[in-house]
Amino acid sequence: MNALSGGFKLRVLLAQLLFQQPDVLLLDEPTNHLDIVSILWLEKYLCSQFEGTLIFISHDRNFLNSVAGYIVDIDYEELRLYTGNYEQFLEAKVLAETQKLKEIKSYERKTAELQSFVDRFRAKATKARQAQSRVKQLDKMDVPEVKRSSRISPDLKFVQSRPSGRTVLTVKNVSKKFADTEVLKNISFEVQRGEKVAIIGPNGIGKSTLLKIILDQLTADEGTFEWGYEAHTSYFAQDHHAQLRGKISAYDWLYATAPHEPIGVIRGLLGRVLFSGDEALKQVSALSGGESARLLFARIMLEKRNILILDEPTNHMDLEGVAALGDAIQAFEGTVLVVSHYRHFVSKVATHILELTPNGVRDFAGSYQEYLEKFGDDHLNREQPLSTTIAQTAAPQTAPQELSYDKRKKMQREISKLKKQAIRFESLVEETELKISAIEAKFSLEDFYQQTSADEVQKLQTEKSELNDQLSKNLRQWETSSQNLESLEESFGA
Repeated sequence: MNALSGGFKLRVLLAQLLFQQPDVLLLDEPTNHLDIVSILWLEKYLCSQFEGTLIFISHDRNFLNSVAGYIVDIDYEELRLYTGNYEQFLEAKVLAETQKLKEIKSYERKTAELQSFVDRFRAKATKARQAQSRVKQLDKMDVPEVKRSSRISPDLKFVQSRPSGRTVLTVKNVSKKFADTEVLKNISFEVQRGEKVAIIGPNGIGKSTLLKIILDQLTADEGTFEWGYEAHTSYFAQDHHAQLRGKISAYDWLYATAPHEPIGVIRGLLGRVLFSGDEALKQVSALSGGESARLLFARIMLEKRNILILDEPTNHMDLEGVAALGDAIQAFEGTVLVVSHYRHFVSKVATHILELTPNGVRDFAGSYQEYLEKFGDDHLNREQPLSTTIAQTAAPQTAPQELSYDKRKKMQREISKLKKQAIRFESLVEETELKISAIEAKFSLEDFYQQTSADEVQKLQTEKSELNDQLSKNLRQWETSSQNLESLEESFGA
């Protein structure tokens, strides 16, 4: 295990866990460190083969949309359950927030009108009684509760104290073996000033190893590398927890990296990465993965180097943090080398693609979208069939045999039947979800439990439980019909 990369370690641990066939599966950021082939396999397994209850934490938007049937949102100092995947949750939450804003605006408008009436007519004897009535109305009005959202983005901004030379890095014929396993083979490329280089490839292909070689943390078996004029690096390691150990606060840890800086600068940086007030006094060993990542980015901002080397920087970061990091890298005038399996992030920041393969490196100067247009190999695409993604390692496929007329007609009838089944079950799912939403809307009404009898509440809870069971059944039937339809259409060539 000590010799395995982060992605392989996680795959072993997941295999160990799934082998136990648990009734309840709890996964905390299961896609971190996994390559796209492994993530796609895990998605399919959890959706189609795992029959138990799954509760998971993830900041991977694609994974959430593929796997989640419910979203538990912790925000505004409360916990709320939503039905559906992440995109459906976002729509529902926006609607709820919009309604809340409407309530607040309506309250503010009404109170302003009442107060204006009181101010104008309080002193007039003929209107005194009406004014007093408006005062009582104001006293009785309930102020809508306004809570602050916990969805806060860090303020990341990377600056360089001075630029590097035009050619930042030259790598020539670098190879590396661990025992009998060759992870890098004749890797050669150049990086120019200002480029944002995304290094992509499957787990175990040597992406982290390559970064460690150019940082002099590992020695290559063959080949050379050379940094250009005035090249100064900051490094974000994939396994960065080793840097954050011991009984030291976040403030002391950051101050120790730059003791010449004024206290105000240190405090300001901590605030920008969401360590304000007493948060800055947290022990670094007790920080969550996301907090640890933000603290390391504070140090990188403090260093002001002209080259950022980032190994899986989005792991453990929430969606707001990933978006802020992407914006900061885009705005950075220096050079970036980043290893990532997160397609959205790579698409946003990369201007140069290095794809590591078993046979060497594919070097492309351009964005990820331009890379796809030229080569067509989307190794970060969740929606691409698994067999296509790993086709380069599969055995050659024999050409499909032509189907007879009778078999084609029979398959056409079966496809038509499965389409009708899929449409029917999809409609049942939608109808059931609407019924559940209607009951949940009743439960969320103000004073619902005070104004509704216990028998009625129990009746609605029972109805909701039965609807949830029916929804699960309809979903399984819809998924089965859809999968059978997809397989049959592929065989038919539709």
